[in-house]
Amino acid sequence: MKIRKFLFPLITVLMAASIIFAIVSGVILTAEYKDEDMIRDKSGTVVEKEYLAKGDMQVVELDVTAAPVSSLSITPTPTPAPTPTLAPTPTPDPSLDYEVGCILTDASTIRLTAEFPETPSSDDGTLYVYQMAPYEYDINGTGARKVAETEARKRPSVAFPMTARDIPGLYCKYVYASEEDGVLTMHGEPQYITNPEKTASGTHGVIQYPASKKDMAGIFTNWDVHRKGATKPIMQICNYGENPVLRHPLANAGDPYPPDAIMQYMLNASNSAGVNALIAAMREVGSQPGTQAYIIGNELNIRKWCYVAYCGNDQYVREYVQVFRVAYNAIKSVNADAQVFICIDQCWDRNMTNHEMYQFMDAKDFIDAFNKLICAGGNINWSLAFHPHTVPLDYAAFWNVGAARDPIYASEVASGRMVTYQNMHIITNYMQREELLYNGQIRTMIASEVGISQYPDEASQKAALVASYKMGQRNGLVKLMEYSQDYVFTYPPGVMDVYNNLGTGSAQEAAYEAEALQTIGISDWSQVR
Repeated sequence: MKIRKFLFPLITVLMAASIIFAIVSGVILTAEYKDEDMIRDKSGTVVEKEYLAKGDMQVVELDVTAAPVSSLSITPTPTPAPTPTLAPTPTPDPSLDYEVGCILTDASTIRLTAEFPETPSSDDGTLYVYQMAPYEYDINGTGARKVAETEARKRPSVAFPMTARDIPGLYCKYVYASEEDGVLTMHGEPQYITNPEKTASGTHGVIQYPASKKDMAGIFTNWDVHRKGATKPIMQICNYGENPVLRHPLANAGDPYPPDAIMQYMLNASNSAGVNALIAAMREVGSQPGTQAYIIGNELNIRKWCYVAYCGNDQYVREYVQVFRVAYNAIKSVNADAQVFICIDQCWDRNMTNHEMYQFMDAKDFIDAFNKLICAGGNINWSLAFHPHTVPLDYAAFWNVGAARDPIYASEVASGRMVTYQNMHIITNYMQREELLYNGQIRTMIASEVGISQYPDEASQKAALVASYKMGQRNGLVKLMEYSQDYVFTYPPGVMDVYNNLGTGSAQEAAYEAEALQTIGISDWSQVR
């Protein structure tokens, strides 16, 4: 009995010890931890790391000294929920704040923004901005120089100070480039600054055209870049070639197809000396008090009026675009609200194939070529002046010109190959094409020369004068009818009285209109063809 009394507690203790040993051994074998995995808290309680699976840790507390065998337990600490990973906040793209192009953000800071189909290739991950002169078309082997850099990206945009090289920075163009396999490569078309008025300290105001639309040398005059002259609100810039620096060098070259006469010369924007001289001349005319509109050259689609030796139409237009860019920026830099015009004659769409093709460009083709180059380098607010004279110049009676002179004259106008005041809607309609708009708006247009011959007689000249005025009134896009008065077109007193009464609303004006309708043989001005 005594043996049984001692034996039972002993067996119980041994069984409890076996259970404890088995539990601890199982933990050790499963966890495969080292001694350094054992730690104790401040009370001396053993705290061990139990690795249920490698890389998946839970903390388990075991207190083998304080807890009775019957209450020993293992309580795992719950694994905290994983912290969700947040997508990084995208960095704002500063280029989205700017339209593609080259602008001044203030009077001395340029921003160039571009958008490419994909990020340009670059050996060093960098895009460089190069500054080019108007007459430079490559950055290799020219005076082009690096002025800024930015990270290569699909839509780069970088601001940098406007600095001068051999010409002021305002008249340069800017392009992105990168090293590709060690070769310096341009990306996109070089861009001109399109808001030069940002540098202007003032303005002469926006020109207000006469309510009657008619003028005869009251607000219009020519400005000789060499001899200067009087100033009026509208100035036509003329270059008679007396200043050799301002005369384009191609005017001195041999010409395989010389014109019958040279009337004026193309201005020079083909080298640094010419550009700087042109800047000075255009800033001077732009600063003249009271001047508000400027026509850069005369009848540009006829080579003898903007003479250089024949070089093909593409190069001819390109050379003029260089001139216009410099003139536009120079004038707008001193007169913020100035209007700057190109000028065409009345040969609209003749598609010449004989010897005339070397002397003339169709005015429509000139406009298209000019506008394409302007838009490629950054669209600007150019305006259009045109010359809807009678056809032929020396015969006013358009209503019987075919019978009296030659049927070809009537057919040239009727077909739209030539433009007169009779059909100048052909030009104003064409200028509404989307690719010719500026910021969605139709460009300003004026008829800057309208000549009415005194032949065959005074009655015909009076009737043609009234008809031209009425056609100008009927076309809301023509802002001005500037009547020519020179050695070709003269007006005797009786015709001048007609002119002076037009637009007055007087009884005399009504009488002159009725007389003109009768002379032409129509009952309404819509019948003018």
